[in-house]
Amino acid sequence: MDHPVFRTLKSSIFYLISWVVFIMAQVIVLHIFYEFPLRYTIWDASIYFILYSFFGLGLWYPIRFIYMSDSDIFSKILNFLGLGAGTLVFWQLLGSSFLGMVLNEYENLIEFNQLIMPMRLLAGALIFMIMSLAYYLIMFYTSLEDRKVNEANLKARARESELMMLKYQLNPHFLFNSLNSINSLTLSDPEKARNMIVKLSAYLRYSLESDQEYFKDLKGEIDNIRRYLEIEKTRFGKRINYEELIDDSCLEQKVPSMILQPLFENAIKHSVHESTDPVMIQIKCNSSDVFLNIEVRNTMLENKKLIRGTGMGLSNVRDRLFSAYRKENLMVVSQEDNWFVVRLKIPLSSEKL
Repeated sequence: MDHPVFRTLKSSIFYLISWVVFIMAQVIVLHIFYEFPLRYTIWDASIYFILYSFFGLGLWYPIRFIYMSDSDIFSKILNFLGLGAGTLVFWQLLGSSFLGMVLNEYENLIEFNQLIMPMRLLAGALIFMIMSLAYYLIMFYTSLEDRKVNEANLKARARESELMMLKYQLNPHFLFNSLNSINSLTLSDPEKARNMIVKLSAYLRYSLESDQEYFKDLKGEIDNIRRYLEIEKTRFGKRINYEELIDDSCLEQKVPSMILQPLFENAIKHSVHESTDPVMIQIKCNSSDVFLNIEVRNTMLENKKLIRGTGMGLSNVRDRLFSAYRKENLMVVSQEDNWFVVRLKIPLSSEKL
């Protein structure tokens, strides 16, 4: 920990001005109330308080040592009192020696010292208490700030670990589905199987790159969704219809990486898999001052019950949104006529935690 007096230029100037004020106050008291000659009072105040200013700088280290020691409170108090007493005694002896060398022609020097010594010691004790209190407050505040920084770092690491865990739960789910699709095409249509492998490779490359960044541009996420749908279209063909209604202002906004993939995977699983008819999948996006509003919807079978988000895919999306922004209700699942609709509210960068 740096010395607080020299940490900034302002603190150094404040320390210097404080001692100038002490010197002036001592001169005024001795000259006006004790009627000592101005020359003597100036020398006395200057010598003693200049010495104390250097003592004050050095006191930082023993006070810090006492503060950080593992001793019990009683031992710390004794050490503190001993430090104060030793400082006052040494200050008085050294100050009187210097004053004697400067004012050796002053006949009443001994009487002068004896007269003002109680006041000087009282002032010295008060200054010691003020400096000690200031140093203790600085150390307490610095420790508090360090603790806050450490806690913030720990929370950031925990959040990153949580996001990584949730992402790794998502990626294998898609990978297994894709490998099953490739496996089914290996004998029936090897060329399509090879194309799926190429597309899957590009998709997984993006996924691995996403592990390095927790937030990515929506444009990159949309591009990767297109790759995903191309892979699934290899298997399902014209049964998958896709439409984008995205404002240009949304494309550069940041979203949690791979946040859309489970929504489209959910649409494929619960709509295309269970129907022989064509299925429409739409993504819409617009932005407000606070949120990026994303809507993913797909047609569903008549009389099919609404999925409440208890599956791993939708639950992971909800968990990832909470982990990323520490806000509730950022995902809403609903059924509108024959549409299954998932709405996401992505806080804009200024709202991101």
